[in-house]
Amino acid sequence: MIWTIAKKEFLSNLMTFKFAVCTAICLIMVVLFTWVLVDDYQRRLEAYNEAVQKSEEELKEARVYSEISPTVYKPPEVLSIFSEGVEKRLGNSVTIERGKVPEIKAGYAAGNPLLAVFPSLDLTLIFKLVLSILALLLVYDAISGEKERGSLKLMLSGPVPRHQVLLGKLVAGLLTLAIPIAVSFLLVLLILEFSPMVSLSGSDWARIGLIFLASLIFVGAVFNFGLFFSCLTERSATTLMYVLFFWVLFAVVIPNAAVYLATQIRPIKPREAVDLKVREIWDEFYRKRENFERENRPRVPKIAMGSIILNAPEGMIEYYRTMYNVFEPIRIKYATKAWELEQEYFNNLKKQKRVADYLSRISPTSMYEAVMSALSKTDLGSYERFMEETRTYRDRMIDYFNSRKLFSSLSFFTVQKEEDLLDDNLANEIYMAHFSEELKKRGIDVPLYRTMDEILKDIPLNKRIPAQQFLKALGTPHAELYNRSPALNLRDFPRFSYRTESVADSVQRTVPYLALLLLVNVLFFLLAFRAFLRYDAG
Repeated sequence: MIWTIAKKEFLSNLMTFKFAVCTAICLIMVVLFTWVLVDDYQRRLEAYNEAVQKSEEELKEARVYSEISPTVYKPPEVLSIFSEGVEKRLGNSVTIERGKVPEIKAGYAAGNPLLAVFPSLDLTLIFKLVLSILALLLVYDAISGEKERGSLKLMLSGPVPRHQVLLGKLVAGLLTLAIPIAVSFLLVLLILEFSPMVSLSGSDWARIGLIFLASLIFVGAVFNFGLFFSCLTERSATTLMYVLFFWVLFAVVIPNAAVYLATQIRPIKPREAVDLKVREIWDEFYRKRENFERENRPRVPKIAMGSIILNAPEGMIEYYRTMYNVFEPIRIKYATKAWELEQEYFNNLKKQKRVADYLSRISPTSMYEAVMSALSKTDLGSYERFMEETRTYRDRMIDYFNSRKLFSSLSFFTVQKEEDLLDDNLANEIYMAHFSEELKKRGIDVPLYRTMDEILKDIPLNKRIPAQQFLKALGTPHAELYNRSPALNLRDFPRFSYRTESVADSVQRTVPYLALLLLVNVLFFLLAFRAFLRYDAG
């Protein structure tokens, strides 16, 4: 009997105008959104590939080890078309530096970047709005409408138990809603399959299957919610008014109110306080380095421009080696101290977000969004995993420097060999050729000068060539010296490789939300059944 009722209700639902209109709107929006989102994904993928290639080329062009600060990138997630999550908000690149531990910092100036107030334009938005509206339109008159038409009394006058009537309507509603969901997913998969730069792995297919299942559970929860109200009221218009009111409450009001209440319940100290403490840490480091320079630096004039050292006096090379060998490990320790402060602040942001999540769990819409972003690998958990991998990569890079004792190596801070630092004829030759014309314009007799030291003794004192202008002009010969030097051999230098999150890890984060959605289904159906047992069909 349950299947007979379900079949009748199912065919009746398919013939309604509201089903046709909502399904058409849903499919049109799915096609348009998917087309735009896939195009956006392909653009981001192109940008990612170009950025990775450029970063690798820059690494191969490095002349000194101190200049190595590779930028690593998180590839865009193909399933972000289902849910954008925090992927675009938090960025996809991190510069790996010895003096800085990677951390999530984007958007602090605007408050908590982990709390989204406005919805993202993705397929989740269509499913949670259009399909939930369709579910409510299908169910709002399932019982109260039958009573108004007089068919409910006739149906219950026979030997059919009430629970079979309710189960039949539930099965019919879920089957009806499964059609636009299934067709929507089919259209999405067709667009993905025919997109040239889109490639779905086995885990992606598994995730899409789970997303489809989660969507069914979500619309089922909305349907049972509407069924409960249809069993409470006498008139279908009253039911529609109630379900639309609570739909707006659950879909719009509660998610935004949860964000606001979280900021009030668990306020966060101003970002400026953290910045001040971080600045104090680095001020302490720079004071230590300045004291070291004052006590150990040779008291002789020198010229040093980036990775080029000109006319280095005796003892200067050993001073640089000692300074970098001592202070690079100290810089790394201070970077860890600064990161601990940053991480403490970030943990407070996460706790604030957790409060908002707890408050919003009374809304099936919020739970559905959390499931979709986790399965699409665009939630905060996925991004934190990327950041953890960047920190691991930084540790590998530092181990590379330590294992080869590069901090005390000449190649860490200059492209020149030790004999070139002391002789420097090549540097003088390049600099003299560069400045010959300029010096003649200034009325200076070039043949009088044979070395850079002799030029420097006179030119800064000559008012016709200000010192700042002179130093600015040093860039061209400095670049020539730098470009003449061979690039470092970095074949064994560690490279960053992002390992995508497993399906099991994503599912583990979705289990609480899926369990709650299933509980909402069962709870509202039981409430509807209890109300229907007392319902007056007359």
